Amino acid sequence: LVEGPVQKLNYEDGVLYYARSREEGVFDLCAFDLQSHRETVLLGGFSGELGQVYLVDGQYLDFSCDNAVWELELATGFYRLVLFAKELWSFVPTGCGLIYATGSLFDYSIYADGLLLVEHADDYSVDFGLGENGALVYSLEGEDCQMDLAAAFAGIAQPVQFKGYSYIALSSDAEA
Repeated sequence: LVEGPVQKLNYEDGVLYYARSREEGVFDLCAFDLQSHRETVLLGGFSGELGQVYLVDGQYLDFSCDNAVWELELATGFYRLVLFAKELWSFVPTGCGLIYATGSLFDYSIYADGLLLVEHADDYSVDFGLGENGALVYSLEGEDCQMDLAAAFAGIAQPVQFKGYSYIALSSDAEA
């Protein structure tokens, strides 16, 4: 359907959203309508190292590039800087705002729209199926913890330890 190498696929309502590299350090964000077989360049010639791309509410593409998170409005093509953070590692858009982490592998500081939640976390994710609002799930000093998203953004969250996951060690010869 789509020529050339593409990455960061998102899908909704018969439309594929993706990034296509133009040249080293330059990319386009595109949409491909599966019914009409028409590709549209939503944002062309953006410079930097593309990180994550999320389709948010079918209205926006949120993407990270270098140490920044940008929001592209699909209806208008308008884009804006949402966040700049030194050593930005990753981000997750939520209904409350952005959860993001700075730092390096296995040593993250985790924030909710600029509010520091956790320092020196080993790992983290957002689980939208936990609780009423979803939860930030993270590991700190070998303990698994979770924090309600709405409470985290309000600055009133208390981390709770939990045993929500069981891990299975795989041998090097295991098949995926």
